Amino acid sequence: MLYDVGGRTFASVAGPGTETLAELAILFLRPALPGALVRHGGDIDNRIKTLLDCLRIPSVDELPPDWQTGRDEAPFHCLLQDDKLVTSFSVTSDRLLDYKDAEHEVLIVVHVKLTAVRVTMGNVGLIG
Repeated sequence: MLYDVGGRTFASVAGPGTETLAELAILFLRPALPGALVRHGGDIDNRIKTLLDCLRIPSVDELPPDWQTGRDEAPFHCLLQDDKLVTSFSVTSDRLLDYKDAEHEVLIVVHVKLTAVRVTMGNVGLIG
């Protein structure tokens, strides 16, 4: 399903148009010890909320005023129509061993499992 946000076209994998919900397994790698995720650089709940916000279609207020999608980016695809579609998530933090001297560099791997609210011809290939 396509969504118009501030004159820009977005599409989502999970949402009302595909009748799907999402479960996320998040691997959070950073150049500090695994337990340092909570003590240094912000709380894990704030970091995960920011990640979920990045995976969904933005609101009009969140779009930069001069941002335009490229010719090959229309519609602009997002994982979620809304972050309310995430039914569960797990987070594993570990140490990022290969980084380029960037103290704040992270690598995030998200495994997504889609669940159908109702099986339709439009989502039969998405679930499994």
